[in-house]
Amino acid sequence: MAWYILTHPRWSDKGLQQVRKMQNWAINTLGINHWKKYGLTVMGEQSVYKMQGQSHTSRHASIELLYAKLSPNDSLKNEAVRQLNFCTYAMDNDGKCRWMSFDTYEIWWTDGYGDFVRHFIRSMDAAPQLAPYENHLLSSTSVLQKVIYQKPNKTTLKTSAVVNYKAFDKEGTEKIRLTQKPSKITLDNKELRIATATNQEGYSWIDMEKGGLLLITRLNGRNINVYN
Repeated sequence: MAWYILTHPRWSDKGLQQVRKMQNWAINTLGINHWKKYGLTVMGEQSVYKMQGQSHTSRHASIELLYAKLSPNDSLKNEAVRQLNFCTYAMDNDGKCRWMSFDTYEIWWTDGYGDFVRHFIRSMDAAPQLAPYENHLLSSTSVLQKVIYQKPNKTTLKTSAVVNYKAFDKEGTEKIRLTQKPSKITLDNKELRIATATNQEGYSWIDMEKGGLLLITRLNGRNINVYN
């Protein structure tokens, strides 16, 4: 519910206050303080059976990161990153996702492979600096029917599309992590220009410590090519 409110700002004019109350309630009701000395609260599965869970903790962290992005109060952002770090310890050496119980160390499928990964992707969308230094789509407001990544062509002078994707809807916005600023972007084979307004078709670029973040707004097209 908190994620829905943050991603649908028209739903409530008091959305940020409502989300803050939800997050505080979750911490007070479900929080496990065993790791407080490391600067984080781990989220329990439920109030009676307080089993620490990676999906619950990463869900909470992803909401805190989006809240920090949209609110002037980002005081819990660093703790959210530590919560995500904690969750990575649930991964076994061979890729299995373990349920981190004090008493057992069992595999828990839905918690590990359903929710867990999705919350990490949402976290990288809310805080792109957490995303790996590589070309990768972080989010879209549309269903994406196809996404293709290609390595830059370093053997010839010819530019090549490093990211190509097809969206279901003709209108939508995408956020893409890139290792370098693109030389050209096309929408249905027509070159996109830099957008000067948020509701204008086009793209914008945000520099990061390495590479940057590409924001694309589509108003009438489905096929995007991003060139190096």
